[in-house]
Amino acid sequence: MTTLYSPKTGNPYRATSPTEVTRLVAMGYYEKPDTEPVSASYDPGLHTVAEVLAYCEEHPEQADVVVKAEKSGQNRVSIVGKD
Repeated sequence: MTTLYSPKTGNPYRATSPTEVTRLVAMGYYEKPDTEPVSASYDPGLHTVAEVLAYCEEHPEQADVVVKAEKSGQNRVSIVGKD
């Protein structure tokens, strides 16, 4: 078995076959999380831009994960940038 992590949530998923690993990697799953997942109680989509930016300043170790969550949600330019 191989543990892969969701590109949206960072949650682990155990792939049971090489075919499943290939399929999941093609979908963006990865082997090691680059950061810890955002606290389950914090969803950037439920907060204003100012609140999300303040959270990122207060929790810089979570900023990348918050931006990833924002990109998969409302994708507000003020938070994710223009790229």
